[in-house]
Amino acid sequence: PHDENLALRYLAAALVEAGHVPHVLGLSGPDELGPVAEAVLDSGAPLVGFSIPDADIAVDALAFVRLLRTRGYRGHITCGGALATLVRGEILAKHPGFDSVGRHDGEVPIVELARRVALGQGAEGLPGVTTRAGEGLPAPVTSETPMRLRPLRPDPLPRILGVPVARMLASRGCPGRCPYCGPAALQRSAVHEGLQGGADRTALARIGGGGTRRRTARDVADEVAELYHARGARLFHLLDDNLLSGDPEAATTWLRELSSHLRSQRVGRTAWSLQTDPLILTEETADALLSLGAIRVLLGVEALTEEGLRALGRKGDPAAS
Repeated sequence: PHDENLALRYLAAALVEAGHVPHVLGLSGPDELGPVAEAVLDSGAPLVGFSIPDADIAVDALAFVRLLRTRGYRGHITCGGALATLVRGEILAKHPGFDSVGRHDGEVPIVELARRVALGQGAEGLPGVTTRAGEGLPAPVTSETPMRLRPLRPDPLPRILGVPVARMLASRGCPGRCPYCGPAALQRSAVHEGLQGGADRTALARIGGGGTRRRTARDVADEVAELYHARGARLFHLLDDNLLSGDPEAATTWLRELSSHLRSQRVGRTAWSLQTDPLILTEETADALLSLGAIRVLLGVEALTEEGLRALGRKGDPAAS
């Protein structure tokens, strides 16, 4: 409740850059369905988008859209997110309140959809947008826009124990292919869309398509420095699925580069929270995390035996976990 949705704030930044005026509304539970629906109706917005990343949110999302239509909303309603991408056909077939579903990263499709809606046109055929008329053109999974944008942050920044906090993404995706994981299915789908869009597998692999797309340490440091000096942020919470994964040496090098760039931009003492794979935690990586200012590291430990790892489709040494 009352926590910011970083994914929506990236979409909002894309809309602002294109000249639109987005409004981010929080829906924290069933008791807020009515007030948020009234806020949408009062705004006169011709386009409403809903984030559906998982099944927990889906119940509120479907109830909200039904309520919004019942109260007379006649504009375009779309949705996106991990779960929405994976079950888009079912959403459109069983829930008539939705007009479209955005697939994969939404920063490019939402801008094109907003342009169409502003012109009074339909969404059929748009890249990365599925309607009842079909899938449209392939999603722009090779676009650099999602990696370039900075999210539209709230003012003032949220606080934890009085400390201004900035939630960030330094990467998108994960190299894992665990069969229980939605993002793994999304990555297979992203590769398919990339190939349909004319990219070859080599080009997709080069940018991290179907795996992990990473920002450089310098780019992350630039964003941190701006938030530190201009907004007073002191706690940085990286929401990446699996930022530090694969090679321990590469992870250590990235962390050291980040610390070096922060020092060069006169960023003082900061605290960090992030998630990582136990397999990359060597003494050197731990030291680099400590030097950066990590106060919380969430470890993805799902099994402590080889049999358990195999059952989950995971690789690695259980001793590391």
